[in-house]
Amino acid sequence: MESLSCDWDDPHEPTRRPLLSYEDIGEASFGAAGRNFITWVLYTELIGTCALFFILEGDHLEILFDHAHTQEWFMCAAAAVMIPTLWLPGLLGLGED
Repeated sequence: MESLSCDWDDPHEPTRRPLLSYEDIGEASFGAAGRNFITWVLYTELIGTCALFFILEGDHLEILFDHAHTQEWFMCAAAAVMIPTLWLPGLLGLGED
């Protein structure tokens, strides 16, 4: 009985690195352009998610504080409080007494 072999099981084929991320899949499919496109899509999604969070935060704080300031003011205040936490090497510093 013969065994079936796939292209990744071929002993004469050079070894390939495993596909661990979406960027790896894009590169395996379309080369460097595919990797760059997938990276651009992922970063655009992350930036859009952060922007949406600050918009929602500003809207909810404006309602919570009974229109004490504009929504844009609360968005900027939320960003001013939260963004510096990204510069910390770890979140342990936020929880220490």
